Amino acid sequence: MTRRTLLMVFAGLGAALAWAVLADRIIERIETALYWREVRGRGDLADEIGRLGNVDLWSFERAAAAAGLARSETLKGAVDIVALADGGRLRFAGWAVDTRQTRKPAWVFLVAPRVAVFVVQTGNARPDVADALLFPPGYMTPGFDATFEHRIDCATAKARPYAVAVTQDRQYAVIASQVAIGGC
Repeated sequence: MTRRTLLMVFAGLGAALAWAVLADRIIERIETALYWREVRGRGDLADEIGRLGNVDLWSFERAAAAAGLARSETLKGAVDIVALADGGRLRFAGWAVDTRQTRKPAWVFLVAPRVAVFVVQTGNARPDVADALLFPPGYMTPGFDATFEHRIDCATAKARPYAVAVTQDRQYAVIASQVAIGGC
């Protein structure tokens, strides 16, 4: 082989390696953009909270008040599971309900400040919650359980994630001020 052929082979290998590194970053950015497009497509309130929520908890509470959201004394909830699933996907499960308006769904946001905001809507039956809150079985559907396609890593856990529930009436409650992500 001539020097020119060797240089062309090495240049080709270098270009392939550079493309592999860049392609992974490009794919990650596209997935992130598609995720935010999905969040924004869920409605005005979800979009608004998604924009407010990409900050730490203290800043979120100030921004929520400035945006006209009110803290609720009757909105209750809990986070049961936040864990890494197969392939770095995130599973998020728990419950949230406004005890004054039990039949209305709530949005639940898992916020990893400056990393990501994950959104799910309540709608699953949770007989244990109805029983604990002294409501008849089947009267409310406060449960949520979602696995997000957006891949994350354990750096998200270091961002001090928290969970906020929001009603359609623009009431909110922090249901978990600090969330540990299982598997990290």
